[in-house]
Amino acid sequence: MKRLITFIIGAGLLASCQKSKFLDDKTNLLDDKAIFTDSIRTLGFLNRIYVDIGYTFAIYRFSAAGGAGNTELASDNAEGNNNTSVWGNAYTLGSIGPNNVLTGFAADKDFWNTPYMNIRRVNLLLQRLPDAPFHESTKQRMAAEARFLRAWYYYQMVAVFGGIPIVNDNVYDINDIINIPRNSFEECINYITGELDQCTQALANVVYADIDYGRITAGACMALKSRVLLYAASPLFNGGNSSNAGDKASLVGYPSYDKNRWQLAANAAEAVINSGKYQLNIDNATRPGNGFYSVFLKRVNSEYILAFNRGPQRKWNLTIFLVRDQAAW
Repeated sequence: MKRLITFIIGAGLLASCQKSKFLDDKTNLLDDKAIFTDSIRTLGFLNRIYVDIGYTFAIYRFSAAGGAGNTELASDNAEGNNNTSVWGNAYTLGSIGPNNVLTGFAADKDFWNTPYMNIRRVNLLLQRLPDAPFHESTKQRMAAEARFLRAWYYYQMVAVFGGIPIVNDNVYDINDIINIPRNSFEECINYITGELDQCTQALANVVYADIDYGRITAGACMALKSRVLLYAASPLFNGGNSSNAGDKASLVGYPSYDKNRWQLAANAAEAVINSGKYQLNIDNATRPGNGFYSVFLKRVNSEYILAFNRGPQRKWNLTIFLVRDQAAW
């Protein structure tokens, strides 16, 4: 009986759609004006940019490429849950390169497209935000959140490709012919950290309501800056590839080593620690090490600098920045 009822309802909907051509009707699509003249829709547009912030550590990020796993497979932090994963083996063997057919998948569908798609969203939001129906202080806060997210997506690409094209605030249309040369690695790092410095100032006095938990804060801006500078100071980028890169040395990293880059990274991390906003979740009274154990079971605690919240009925994961990382640095 249940099958019969379901079939009848489904058939009725199908007939209705075919009759009205509802699915072919494009008049119900929202244009820029409809979105950015409405406060709820504008806020929803910003929230959509937040959604992809965790794309790099999605558990099944590479499932379409022959197995589960994500970029953590390239480090000591995690192992794939499928030892026969094509991606997992490629990372383990270090066989990913220009001639690897899987690289095309990753670059086209993930490493490249996802960040630039969201960067365009940020630029469109920044372009339309001045006319949106918000108080000026709210506009400034939303713009700072968006600029952080743009810096975040640029950082993800720089970590993979080195120097990449910086599009600034330009909003390109689908038919535009875009021919932008790659910026140097140093230019990318300077752009990202410069943006984060301005976002830190803009969000310094912002206090969010509980409903806005998870939005970008000044602390998140400072923490990302410290992470970017630490990455830039590492041997991989700090002159480490200059001898093998030839005329591409400025694209894949800094052409020469500079010890002071480590100091800049340390200063940025210390600024996060000295802000007084975060502290280790310590509880040795209940039992030794209970603070470390319980930190992963709490939605909100003193260690989280930027938390990525998954939706209801999905795997719950909080990652990105923990104050423990800062302490280790």
